[in-house]
Amino acid sequence: MQHISWKAVKRLAQKTVKCRYSHCPFPDDVRPPNEMVKGKGNTYYHQACAHERDKIAEIVDYYMNNIDDRVTVAQLRNVINNIVFKKNVSADELFFDIWYTKTNNGKINSPYSLHYLIANKKLQAEYKKHLKNKKPVVDIDTIAVSDEVTYTSKSKKSDFGGIF
Repeated sequence: MQHISWKAVKRLAQKTVKCRYSHCPFPDDVRPPNEMVKGKGNTYYHQACAHERDKIAEIVDYYMNNIDDRVTVAQLRNVINNIVFKKNVSADELFFDIWYTKTNNGKINSPYSLHYLIANKKLQAEYKKHLKNKKPVVDIDTIAVSDEVTYTSKSKKSDFGGIF
């Protein structure tokens, strides 16, 4: 009988998960759960897949609340999926185009007019300008923290010996 070390047992017992996003570009990628983003229940997603999924849900929510709530969600999602996955337009750019058109009093008559938004050269230039002006996100883990703490005292000199 062979003796198995505890490290080997832990390695064998380590759980691995797959991304559950239906449009995942890495369908066969298997990773430990701590490297993935946890969704509802037992679902796990890659960081990029979770961001794309959430952004598409944000687009649907924004469209339904601000543009036209009479459109069926299935029809809207079909158009969005066509733009994002077949025409390879990022979900961030699509959201920016819809938001920019709405805030500048442009008209979006139906979900199918979103195809014209992504082809608009003015909107593409505005999105590039938006990306240049966008402030970078600071990762908290990369900030160096100094162990040295210094205290300074500022004395308040006023009349009556500092009572007031």
